[in-house]
Amino acid sequence: MFILFEPEAEPATRTWSYLSDIPPELVAEWKRRVALAQITESTLRVRLRLTGSELQYRRSKHSRMIEEMKKELSGPGSFLSRLHLYVLLDAEGYLLQMVGSNPVVNKLAGHRVPGVSMALESAGLNALSMCMQLKCTTVMMGHENTCRIFGNFTAICSPVLVKGELLGYSGLAIQNQDDIEMAVALLQKVTANIQERLAQDSASPLTREEIYAKLDEYGLTPREKEVAYRWMHHETTVQISCELYITEGTVRNMIKTVYRKTGVNEKGRFITKFLL
Repeated sequence: MFILFEPEAEPATRTWSYLSDIPPELVAEWKRRVALAQITESTLRVRLRLTGSELQYRRSKHSRMIEEMKKELSGPGSFLSRLHLYVLLDAEGYLLQMVGSNPVVNKLAGHRVPGVSMALESAGLNALSMCMQLKCTTVMMGHENTCRIFGNFTAICSPVLVKGELLGYSGLAIQNQDDIEMAVALLQKVTANIQERLAQDSASPLTREEIYAKLDEYGLTPREKEVAYRWMHHETTVQISCELYITEGTVRNMIKTVYRKTGVNEKGRFITKFLL
């Protein structure tokens, strides 16, 4: 008679940090900063919030990151059967986008959560503020959050890095009893896919000067070249108008003129013609 058994597997190296992993003196320093900002467990609202126009601008600035997040979450969210929430934040910690279970999203939308800062001096200790300090994947248990409004969820946060540049943070909140390892693996996979696609955007071997030289062949004006360059690098019409101090309508008209002069009729062909 044979007894079949599997040898005990070696413990896998953990790819995230809990608050309990952090040196006590560093945690004490974070808590001192939180206390100076007068954030307590009874705090019901975060201190810093973007205006509507500021939120719109930051969303337009990070439109590619938001777009890729939505694409990624059209499938993986189905693995989480319980209440959950994905968030995307910019490099300063402002929450730009939420995707998740309708009850959670609707409740937070009612409190005007998009646009709030989750940074240490605004929302106290949480997974995002800890991630901002450490620049690595972090996990914060519900009871460890400074603000009790986050107490019902365990939160995970990872930095979004493209070619060494910090673009923002992705986060996932799950119920306290859910599987943390599965949730971390899922968030890290989503983040890695977003990073890979954003890296492909900047993979063109052509410099700005080389692209401008190609556009010169079609008789574009200096301003039309500026708009064309930003457009082919996935800036939105709102973002271009803000950065060039022209109206969004002017940007749209210039894009039509650029298409006409270069002999294309849609963005995909335009990018292929000048970047590939």
